[in-house]
This record gives sequence, structure tokens and C-alpha cells, in this order.
Amino acid sequence: MKVALVSINDWSNLGYLLAKSLKSVGVDAVATSRIKHVFGYPEQAEIWETEEDFHKYVDDADVVVFMHSQGIYFDWGDKDLFVFHTGTLYRENSRALRGAFSIVKGTIANHYDFLEPGDHWLMRPIDTKSLQPEYRYKKLKFAHYPRHPEVNGYERVKSVVGKCGCNFISSTENVSWKENIERMRDCDIYIEQLAGHDTGMTSLEAASLGKVVITSFKGLERYEKEYGKCELLIANNEEELEKQIKYVMDMNQGELKRKKKATRKWVETYHSFESIGKRFKEILINS
Repeated sequence: MKVALVSINDWSNLGYLLAKSLKSVGVDAVATSRIKHVFGYPEQAEIWETEEDFHKYVDDADVVVFMHSQGIYFDWGDKDLFVFHTGTLYRENSRALRGAFSIVKGTIANHYDFLEPGDHWLMRPIDTKSLQPEYRYKKLKFAHYPRHPEVNGYERVKSVVGKCGCNFISSTENVSWKENIERMRDCDIYIEQLAGHDTGMTSLEAASLGKVVITSFKGLERYEKEYGKCELLIANNEEELEKQIKYVMDMNQGELKRKKKATRKWVETYHSFESIGKRFKEILINS
């Protein structure tokens, strides 16, 4: 089986990471995108500029996955087609996009709040081998670097943190992926968001770096049934965020280090390339 994950813009480098996940479990997979990623990931999907380029990546594929709810017009013949719904495009146009992809063999979503009957829920993978942890104490330093401040609840986070009086640094400056990883390294606790939607890629990156992670996640109960015990600290509103911050502030250094290691172990167990690749392969074969 050969799989092509295709997109116009591979947001969060997700198509590329999913291709690597499939490769890790023995599946021939390639990710291709029309646009190079703005965040400057050191590795990302193969770029296609012409129809001839596109043919190179998809002609011999048995399975095609349309990433990020992005359809691409092409004569797909007898290939098995899947769509992966994720991100703002789907959130703002879900009904129209559901109709546009009604002929696909299977529908995959990575957000709990996107799931509909018959969908497969596939969470994101993370490169845990590249993003290695370090557990040095940073004087109980909290950090928050939202890519989209309005969506991620930046002002709400700052308001709650201000009440708690903790050692906190934040910035809304959009930097390269590598720069963002380095500034996340320099904290003990990473607050990803306070929002009405699921946790994102940044929470997995922070967890892989060995940070305690606080984030919003409405699908926790189902996640723990389908995946396993989650080590993220969940805060879906201001009161819960304040409670989680104070919970961490009450930890001694030994307790904090144990929580950091547990968070890293969780992301290795359930979101490594091999773990997500196995789930993805089963979806593609059994749909």
C-alpha cells in the first residue's frame, strides 16, 4: 500500500508528520503541499508547483488523504480517498466541507469537537526522538507563546496568571518553529491555551520537551477511553486554569520533576510516530 497525503498548505506540518508515522510502521507514504510552510520547519512536505510535479507524488498511490479539509481537483480513478478534517478552515465551514467530501471512503478528524458518527479520531503525532526533554528547574517558570492570541485566549490567560502571582513570561511574536521550540525549552510549565476547542500541536511539543503542560481539552473522557491516561493538566475555563496553576505552584521540585517525566512518558506512549502510525494504518486498511 502506498499513501499520498496531499494539501495546498500543510498547516502545523501535520501531513508530513503523519507520513513519517506511516513510514515508521512500514507503510510507503509521502506528504506533498503546494505551499512551503511559513513557520520554517526544518523538514516538511514535498512541494509541488506544477501538475507534472503533482503526478510524481500521486500517480502510483493506492490511497490519497486530503489534508486539512483541502480538496484538490484530479482524476483519482480507483484510488481509495480519505479526508482529514482539522483546523480553522473546517471549523468555519464544516457543513459545506462535509458535503464536498461526501464521496470519500473514510473521514478522519483530529479534534474531538469535529467528530461526527462514523468518523475516525486520529490525534497528532510528534517527533519524540528529535524533541528531547531536559528537566532543569527554571525557578518555577510558566510560559505562554500563542500563535493566534485571539483564538488561544491570550488575554484570559494573562488575567488569570496575574491573580496567581507566578513567575510568568509570554509573547505573541510569531517566530520560526525552531525559535519557538527554544523559547519553550526555557520554562517549567507551558500554558498552551484557554479556549473552547481541543489542545493543539504545541502541547505535544512542550510535553516532548519535558514540560508540564496546561491546556484546554473538551474530549478528555473519550481520549482516555480510546488512547489512555492523559498527563496534560486540563483547564477549560478561568476557574480551572487558576486551580491548575496553583496546583503546580504547590509542588516541590521533586514532585514537579516527576510530573515532567510523566508528561514526557505519556507523549512517547500515545503520540510517537509508531503509536499514531499504527492507528492510522489500521484506519486506512479497515475502512
